Amino acid sequence: MRRGDDLSAMPAAGLVAALVTGCGGNGASAPTSLTLADAPEHYGAVLADVCEVVDDAAGPREWTTVERAPVDWEVADGRCPFWTPGWRAEEPISVDGSWAQVVDTLDAVLTEHGFHALHENESPTGGWAFLSAEDANGAVLTLRSTGHTELGVSGGSVLRGEAEVCPGREEG
Repeated sequence: MRRGDDLSAMPAAGLVAALVTGCGGNGASAPTSLTLADAPEHYGAVLADVCEVVDDAAGPREWTTVERAPVDWEVADGRCPFWTPGWRAEEPISVDGSWAQVVDTLDAVLTEHGFHALHENESPTGGWAFLSAEDANGAVLTLRSTGHTELGVSGGSVLRGEAEVCPGREEG
């Protein structure tokens, strides 16, 4: 997927993990009122902005989506689990070059989207360089790079809203 593609146009089923018995959410803040219907657009915008930061700092890249295996967790009453497919680009982010610029820029971008507590680890000796940040819904954005770059949001717990059941469950 190229930067600028509209992620909100992706089908919700492609963005919502159809799995689960689950509730994420170990953030320090109370969960927000984000609904299952609004989550794909909200988190899609987060991913698009992160891709833009990476592309601006580390050079344009071709992003593709990768489905991720479901993870089971308990769903709190009236809430559904949510995460996005993973995003992958074959080009890594240079730990010796643009990684610091990406991290410096992402803090402000993620704060705008309600993420906090940016955690970073870089291992320039051949391991992963990664960062993560969490929002009030317990959704954790991760960006990591070694021989390629990976990005995704996982573990969120959003309000079921108008949906009768959570995706992948017979009862909500």
